[in-house]
Amino acid sequence: MKTGQRNRKFNNAGISLVELIVVLAIMSIVLGIMGVSISLLTGSAARGAYYKLDAMLNGAKTEAMSRYSETLTIAYLRKNEAEGVDSDGYYCKNSVSTFVRDDATDNIVEEEIGVEYRKIGAGRVDIKLYLDDDTTGKTLKNANSADIDSFEISYNRRTGALNKVKIAAGGTDTEHTLNKLELKSGFKKYVIVFEEATGKHYRENS
Repeated sequence: MKTGQRNRKFNNAGISLVELIVVLAIMSIVLGIMGVSISLLTGSAARGAYYKLDAMLNGAKTEAMSRYSETLTIAYLRKNEAEGVDSDGYYCKNSVSTFVRDDATDNIVEEEIGVEYRKIGAGRVDIKLYLDDDTTGKTLKNANSADIDSFEISYNRRTGALNKVKIAAGGTDTEHTLNKLELKSGFKKYVIVFEEATGKHYRENS
């Protein structure tokens, strides 16, 4: 009788530390998988990139109509803390300039007054540009692809119209009409449509 009681006490000793660690590890894996699945379904990475880029475009057009000029250069960059690139991902290089009088020549010249790197999103977002009459699109370089190395957006200072977008690819720079910009992650995509003559842009239903 006493032996049986001792056995029952031993068998109901509870969860050991090793068992608790295993359970927590399994829960962490499950939660991680759920987080990735939710991100794929909602396209949260593309949504965040869209709102950031939308705000930058609006700011650049507003600046173009003032005494400042802002150029947006979008590219996938590797971590470089010296330049303000904290981690790998898509960044917008904001170059701001204004017009000043050159004392030597008395001419009005454009002078760069500041450069800032702003992160748009992680590399898991796919960015595609639709240029000229192209209907298939060109993919901006990320960790896995390299159709386009970077692209530059600016606006006309007098009219606010969208200038030709400057494309850098394979060491060559070309200018094109930018029709659409697509940001996609998981099963969700956000498409920005551009009107070159007015400089306006809006989100296409998708």
